[in-house]
Amino acid sequence: MALADNYRSNGLDPGRADVMVRMGDVESAGISYSYHSDMPMAPGQPLFLMWSGVNRITNDGNLRGPEQRVGPLGALKAVTLDAAYSMQLEKEVGSIVSGKLANFTILADNPLTVDPMKIKDIRVWGTVHEGRVIPVKGVATSQATAADGGLTEAAAVDDGALSLALAARLAELAGHRHGGVHESY
Repeated sequence: MALADNYRSNGLDPGRADVMVRMGDVESAGISYSYHSDMPMAPGQPLFLMWSGVNRITNDGNLRGPEQRVGPLGALKAVTLDAAYSMQLEKEVGSIVSGKLANFTILADNPLTVDPMKIKDIRVWGTVHEGRVIPVKGVATSQATAADGGLTEAAAVDDGALSLALAARLAELAGHRHGGVHESY
């Protein structure tokens, strides 16, 4: 998707280059798919990969193959649930459920509700790795305010307090159940 302009100018027919990575067709057919990176050829940035699938904008800013765009939920699953499924690790990772490793990224905004053109610009607040909260240095402390669920500068220093504040905020933000979606995961 992001490299379609390059392929157009380096030997591939424009009609073929524009519809490379036909994830819209795959999603419409109900087939599981995942996004990944062939580093160093493409960036290993899940939010950029999601943005590319949702918007189909090339590195040069051109819209290519708009009929092959996917929805934000499909793109999110492509870097979480369905990525784990592709690696046959869906029983260990890919979703936040009891019995799986508690490894996930904490984002400053919701990629399902933000303007699709801003998905790649969502800041990463931190991660949770095996249940331990790991804020990104400089981001968590500078952005932590009462509006962020009571996180404070002091909480960012104390991992225990930060973990409790983050857990409370996540519970508040979640406020819903995921019943019925990918129950086999």
